Amino acid sequence: LQTTEEPVEEPAEEMIIEEVVSATAASFKSLESEAFHLERIPPKKLTDAEITLKFDYHFMVNGRPIEVKDRKNPMIYVDIFDYINFDLKQAKGMLDLKLNGNRAKYTDEIRTGDVIEINWR
Repeated sequence: LQTTEEPVEEPAEEMIIEEVVSATAASFKSLESEAFHLERIPPKKLTDAEITLKFDYHFMVNGRPIEVKDRKNPMIYVDIFDYINFDLKQAKGMLDLKLNGNRAKYTDEIRTGDVIEINWR
């Protein structure tokens, strides 16, 4: 006995492509409609005081802890004189500037945690 198999019809390539395109389009429409449900929040207008950014620094100056809030980033050694009571107008010799135990220059960058020593010699 011979059996004849009936040919199984494979979907045409065009039909497969059409189904994929249709499914993809449906996914995009779903995403698109979800996106339109998101609220747009307008940006807040900031005042000048809110725009001013300050950095918080902590130093040890002549053995005392000093907290400095300043707009400068980075701060340099000479900036510390704005925050300490050290009279530069009455010279008592030469200034001895140290930063973390080493000789310092006015233009050396200072960072939180630095140990600053300022003395007359």
